[in-house]
Amino acid sequence: MATSALDVGDRVARQALVEKPEYVPSDGDLDPIFGVSSAPSPEVVTLRSQYFVWMDELKTRAYDKPSPATLATFTSRAKTVLSLAGNIPLAAFGNAAMKKFVQDCAHFNWSPSTLADHILIVKLIIASAVNEEGDPLHPRTWNRRFVNAPAVETAKQKRFVFTRDQIEALLREAKSPQEKLFYAVSAGTGMRLGEVRSIRVAGNDSQTSWEPGKIIVRTTMFNNDETGRTKTESGKRTVYLHSSLDQMIASFAKDIESGAFLFQSKHGEPMKASTIAYRITKIIPGGSHHGFRRYHISHCRHERMLEELLKLRVGHSSSADITDLYSCQSREVQAQAAEQVGLGFNL
Repeated sequence: MATSALDVGDRVARQALVEKPEYVPSDGDLDPIFGVSSAPSPEVVTLRSQYFVWMDELKTRAYDKPSPATLATFTSRAKTVLSLAGNIPLAAFGNAAMKKFVQDCAHFNWSPSTLADHILIVKLIIASAVNEEGDPLHPRTWNRRFVNAPAVETAKQKRFVFTRDQIEALLREAKSPQEKLFYAVSAGTGMRLGEVRSIRVAGNDSQTSWEPGKIIVRTTMFNNDETGRTKTESGKRTVYLHSSLDQMIASFAKDIESGAFLFQSKHGEPMKASTIAYRITKIIPGGSHHGFRRYHISHCRHERMLEELLKLRVGHSSSADITDLYSCQSREVQAQAAEQVGLGFNL
């Protein structure tokens, strides 16, 4: 059964709602910035009450609907945001409040990127308050210099990426043919963890399916449930396989019945993400599955794969350039490109 984003969001939201807020005004019962009680009356729209409106909009809108995994990430971050500033009236949450929020977050010792993620949650909640015309009720011009949040320096962010030697070490030290194949498929396609876990052998038209020469991505895995969708619309795609990897899959899958998971537990359930993470770090300390995706993208670029083909392959959205709307890369071209760039490691 597909995981319900509604259930995930509501569970975390209710937990955040009932927990005692940690935001404490520094001058008795009145906040020195807003001059309001730390527990506003029910009719006042606060960051906390608007959070539920925002979540409902995310779950019911007809476009760009977030995946269950994205929704769970949002709600997890919102839990901390609400514990710090949930009682602040929305109308009063401007640059001064954001500056104080940033200061209150200092004790978490977050990286600049993590802090930026939580600031974004505040901005999205405030922006979700609109009138009957859809215009923002509380338009803001955020002053980055005044708020004084540390800058996110992309070059300094920790982004683990496997090396060729590390991937070959994983293949050598894998405990089973299934584990070895899992590493090979992950590194040889750049597919996301949930996508690899959801691969079935000759699945139906609503499932992610391996068929000779390709993997058709139609869904992903969240926890142990197929979501019935991919992370984004661009995630629905066909990933063409290098011939050596395709042969490896075919050899392993010959005894798996049609429609069953390619990577499964002894009970026929999809391989658990925690098991994968444990095995990877056991062999390569500090390693993570997303390192396969970064390696594959880097390898394809090194081998001069066309950027348009690479985006199709890994499920990234293309630019809005009008030329892209007219460009259609054939299946033959995509398959040929997969063969030409190779795997970048030895099976």
